[in-house]
Amino acid sequence: MTTHLKKKIRELDFFSLLVFKIIFDTGQANIAAKKLAVSASKISRSLSALRVAFDDELFYRRQQGLKPTPLAEKLYQPVCQLIHSVTSLEQTVIEKASQEKLPILKLAVEPIVMHSLALKLADKTLQQRLGPVRLYTWNDRTLNMIYRGELDCGIAFGAHDINELTCERVGYNSSVCMVAKETHAIWQSYPDIRLEDICNHPFIYQVGKGFNDRIDPLEQFAREQGICIDNIEAAANVEEWFAHLQTLDSLAFAPSSEKDQLNCMLGLRSELLPQQEIARFNASIMEPRVHLVERLSPLRRYNNDTKQELLTLLRELFV
Repeated sequence: MTTHLKKKIRELDFFSLLVFKIIFDTGQANIAAKKLAVSASKISRSLSALRVAFDDELFYRRQQGLKPTPLAEKLYQPVCQLIHSVTSLEQTVIEKASQEKLPILKLAVEPIVMHSLALKLADKTLQQRLGPVRLYTWNDRTLNMIYRGELDCGIAFGAHDINELTCERVGYNSSVCMVAKETHAIWQSYPDIRLEDICNHPFIYQVGKGFNDRIDPLEQFAREQGICIDNIEAAANVEEWFAHLQTLDSLAFAPSSEKDQLNCMLGLRSELLPQQEIARFNASIMEPRVHLVERLSPLRRYNNDTKQELLTLLRELFV
């Protein structure tokens, strides 16, 4: 091959290769014009450029349409491979641009499940589908912030009835783990631990709006069973909750989704509450039901695909 021919081939544009493939596949130049949404004259010019570059007629006319020459037959697979490579390159760039355009999803969540949810959201595959997510602590101002659009949505343990917000139940946490420092005396009895044993120790809990903001389930259980439980407190935040466990020999409950993360915290131990005790517990209280609180659909900054990804994630955590 002469240097001149090599230069001509390298100067071919991607559009001309598409023209070559469509004419080869269909035998019709007018179909190529329709598929590429251009005029017949542009297709003719591209075909002429191809013939000059390859120094070959490439296609000759027959009654049934344009038929490939032997050289065109040999060129077909390399051209298809090149088109596939360029198309893959385009898709990569488009996906990257799409990810960059995704808004940061602002999500409020109860503090007790923030750690496990953050670890789930760290998954790169999920990040590509959801885009960036920023977590905020659920508090007394959260509903108004969602209403005003300052937050996109929230994950709450209770149903919330407020105009122009939707509240969808996505699951409930039927399993509970018990938390205490590693050296706590109660672990000597595990797994033969009863709720009555827990009531005999100081107990600390984090408040979940709509779940235990009026009375904690353990306190409710104790009242129903006629058990005296005096040393029970609500923590102002996660740090206070952790410190209480370490310094005052307190016990606590946490969602089972947090068990592995709690066991990674220095000095803490977390184990599932025995199943028979969970059954007794749930018989006297309502399990913490998890709800997704959102603005009305026309006001959301995210689409339904993003919502479904979020629902799938929540159902994996709270089943």
